[in-house]
Amino acid sequence: MSEISFTGLGSGIDTASMIDALMSVEKRPVKRLETKQNLVLQKKKAFQSFNTLISGLQTSSQRLAKSETFQTFQTSMETNKTLSASIDRGASAGSYTVEVLQTATAEQLSSRTFGDRLDQLNLSGNLLINGVGIEIKSEDSLIDINSKINKSQSGVSASVVSVSSDDHRLLITSNKTGAAGINLIEAGSENLLNQLGFTDGTTSNKHVISGGLESDTFTSRTSFVNNNLNLSGTQNGTVQIGGASLSINLATQSLSDISEAISTANIVGVTASVQEVEVDGQTTYKLQINGTQLLVDDNNILQKLGLLEANKEPSRILQNGQDSQFKVNNIDITRSSNTVSDVINGVTLNLKSTNASTEESPIQLRIEENLDLVKSSVSDFVEKYNSVRGFIRAQFTYDAETQASGLLFGDSSLRSVQTQIQRVLSGIISGLEGDLDTLVNIGITTDRAGLLTVNTTKLNQALEADVDQVAEIFLGKGRSTDNNIRFANFTEETKAGTYGVNLTAAAEQATVSGSGTINSSSGISADEILTFTDFGSNRTTEVLLSAGDQIDEIVSKINSELHSRISEVHSSDAGNSNTDGSAITRNTTFGDIANANVQTGDTIEINGTSHDGRPVSTTYTITATNTIDDFLSTIENLLSKEVSVAIDSAGKLVVTDQIAGDSDLAISIEARNEGNGSLNFGALTASTVGRSQLYINASNDGEQLKLTHENYGSDYGFRVSSNRSIGGSTGIGITSIEDFGVNVAGTIDGETATGSGRYLTGDEGNTNTDGLRIQANLTAAELTIQGAAQGTIHTTFGFAEQIDRLMDSFLDSVNGSLIRRIKSFTNEDKRIQSQIDKIELRLEQVEFRYKNMFLAMERAISQFNSQGSFLSNQLSIMNNSRWGQRS
Repeated sequence: MSEISFTGLGSGIDTASMIDALMSVEKRPVKRLETKQNLVLQKKKAFQSFNTLISGLQTSSQRLAKSETFQTFQTSMETNKTLSASIDRGASAGSYTVEVLQTATAEQLSSRTFGDRLDQLNLSGNLLINGVGIEIKSEDSLIDINSKINKSQSGVSASVVSVSSDDHRLLITSNKTGAAGINLIEAGSENLLNQLGFTDGTTSNKHVISGGLESDTFTSRTSFVNNNLNLSGTQNGTVQIGGASLSINLATQSLSDISEAISTANIVGVTASVQEVEVDGQTTYKLQINGTQLLVDDNNILQKLGLLEANKEPSRILQNGQDSQFKVNNIDITRSSNTVSDVINGVTLNLKSTNASTEESPIQLRIEENLDLVKSSVSDFVEKYNSVRGFIRAQFTYDAETQASGLLFGDSSLRSVQTQIQRVLSGIISGLEGDLDTLVNIGITTDRAGLLTVNTTKLNQALEADVDQVAEIFLGKGRSTDNNIRFANFTEETKAGTYGVNLTAAAEQATVSGSGTINSSSGISADEILTFTDFGSNRTTEVLLSAGDQIDEIVSKINSELHSRISEVHSSDAGNSNTDGSAITRNTTFGDIANANVQTGDTIEINGTSHDGRPVSTTYTITATNTIDDFLSTIENLLSKEVSVAIDSAGKLVVTDQIAGDSDLAISIEARNEGNGSLNFGALTASTVGRSQLYINASNDGEQLKLTHENYGSDYGFRVSSNRSIGGSTGIGITSIEDFGVNVAGTIDGETATGSGRYLTGDEGNTNTDGLRIQANLTAAELTIQGAAQGTIHTTFGFAEQIDRLMDSFLDSVNGSLIRRIKSFTNEDKRIQSQIDKIELRLEQVEFRYKNMFLAMERAISQFNSQGSFLSNQLSIMNNSRWGQRS
């Protein structure tokens, strides 16, 4: 402490300044640490700024790594109210004039007027809406019929409109637009459609051809027509064709049978045949009658065949179904929808209104190639790279005269980032099919400062010549040399390269076949029940077959049942009656329920879960005028009208899920009976369990029943059993038969891979193929013939894909090199701060010690001064005494 000097010890010493001077020396290590800490924080801030620049480069590279960036065609047309257009990658340049003459509409029909929407209509029978059968019972009300139609999935939506208190009508609206409208067929002899008021009781020829007629299409030519229509009961009648009488029984005759019966009935000039027609890729069949258009129906037999159709009551047609009509470059075009995607390649037209109604001239639509998005994306990438490069360059500057350098001068992390990025951008993308494989090829070069520059002329030439080739320079993609192998995708861990594919097993579907063939003429000998269980979904269902069913009918019944989605139904186990002994209805008031003694103010607790498992609950309070309908409406509203609630003929509650498929629907109803009554609706349990479709297909394999799961792989399998032994049956037998699919197996580049169905994926940790996913579409038989070697998969990663991956290695929140670097600064800051805190704690003790020392010194000096004053006084007294004696 030789640097510290002070004088004038004694009274009046400035001890505070002395302590400050001493502590200033003691704090010098803290100052040095604070200087070091400040430098660390500055470097951390600089790296955070650099991290932001790297993130911006990654965002830009990700945009160039998306194929959508290179979808360069766009629509151009004036703002209008008539139509809009969207575009996809398949478009090409062109100019079109579009005029909308008529937009497509959906047919809407109204029933006749009914006095009450809740009263039973005393109508019964069957009808077909768009080929879907609906059974109406005598106790059904208008609301019940509405509910049945909506649950039928028949392609229409039903609703009840109350015009007045005594005028209620059932409206049905097609879910699709188009002139085909709603196909209504009387499925029984009751003429139910006419009684409901939808039809006028007359018929007309439905599918007229030159000199004859055609029926509707059916899925089988050999199945009984009843089974094709999913109808039951007696379906026979004596019809007239060309003036001659002919007995037809839809329950025992197929289309082929009816065709043969007509042809052999010796009707003058009349012949019949079954025609095969492709509809949406599916083979269907229709009956064709030539030589007459004169038909007379009986029991609606010809109507069910689709040779005749019930004429709709004109006054009940609220809106005709009509096709859209429009012109493209003056060519007349008709479509059933207002969304048209099959006229101009790669373009979807959305017809919103007619030109006449908008008073607009025909719309000029231009499909033009717009390279601006690609150019701007390339420019942005170059700009973001240059920002990164400029930052590094600024940090690595050094002035020899001033010896000043950048804050991060010589930092190894920055140097590594720069080296890795330059290595990617100066490389060659090998394996591309075109002649563009470097950035230089498309006009992107590096100047002397290391910054990227764009030769816009060269870039434009490359884009205009082949934008897809330019895209390959930036994108990541894969291709296969074998038609049976398809590249699916890859992950960040996959390396670019060419990899051989070797398969040891092909993917297979679970398959079960009946034992032996089914008699082609007599079918199965007795009724039979097949029970199916799908292992993947654990869904179980039964298929009921009838004696005499032939192979095509059996296949049709199985597919119809397994592919159906079933709505869940919950029924109560206790019913209620009116005071007159009849079952309660929706119109019953609570006070009229026999022996319930319900009082005003009584409550009913309603709890449960919706279709998707959402919990619901409410309390219903009974008033003097409440009816059961009020209560049922409360339940429906509680469940967002996803259910319909009815009272059956025994006075029991029936809750039906309006959404078909697997359901979590549950409902409990508890009458609290606060007025000491005994109201009880019983427990509601599932009488029909909701079920989604089972992905199992039945087929006719040479008169043998074959069952196949739609999906491939060991995750999918099923079990099937019959209630009958093998003889005279489907051949399934009483003993359950089950099977699972097989996963594809093999290696990619000699590295292990895991199969799932038809997909084979390189295992995690593989050197090259980690995450590489391919699809193998060959069968086991084909694999046996071809052998294990299945060509090669070639993966290429363009510049944008590579930069994106590289940026991931910098920015990954766990292992990213830049993130680790920032974390190291944070840790260094904490370490220095810890040292400072320890030193400052020690300095507090040192300062305390200094203060005590100086305090002791002050006290000693004070004592010395006090003693000195005393001695001076004593000496003064003594001196005075001596002088007094002398005198």
